[in-house]
Amino acid sequence: MGSAGYMDTRFQPKAARAGLVNTVSGQAKPESFPEESQAQPESQTQPAPETESVVSEPEPDPDLPPALTHGTENSNSELVRRFDAYRTYIFQRYRVVLEIRSGYRSSAEQAELFRTLPPGRANPPGKSNHEKGEALDYTNYGPEYNQHLAMFGLKLPFPGKEDWHIERTEVNTYN
Repeated sequence: MGSAGYMDTRFQPKAARAGLVNTVSGQAKPESFPEESQAQPESQTQPAPETESVVSEPEPDPDLPPALTHGTENSNSELVRRFDAYRTYIFQRYRVVLEIRSGYRSSAEQAELFRTLPPGRANPPGKSNHEKGEALDYTNYGPEYNQHLAMFGLKLPFPGKEDWHIERTEVNTYN
């Protein structure tokens, strides 16, 4: 391509070929180019490009927290549903976003935590409700928020020790 190759419309972005961008300045403004204004032989004319319809995303509801994006895989769906209702309540009341830090864990993941954390910080494999998808650890926990857990059928099985670890009230807790 020669030094004037950038002027050849075949090498310009579609927006430039459509006259939406000034190829010299890069500014978005319609501009007529002499080479585009000349009639092309019928064999070289191309059909007009189809316009893409742009679907705009709906604005997020300011009264709802952002959607859960982490920690729900393989977790009990009822536990996740209750936690989501709880976090929505906390968001509406305190404007604080609660997120899942850890949900379901495989036995291998639980064994690794048991091996690497200080004694008493993780249950041994086979003794954690995380392995059943029946426990969640979450961020931004606090006593002012945890006091509302029971309204959603959730509990802190280890209050004062693990105030971020919640389970459904009807689930038996390993001690």
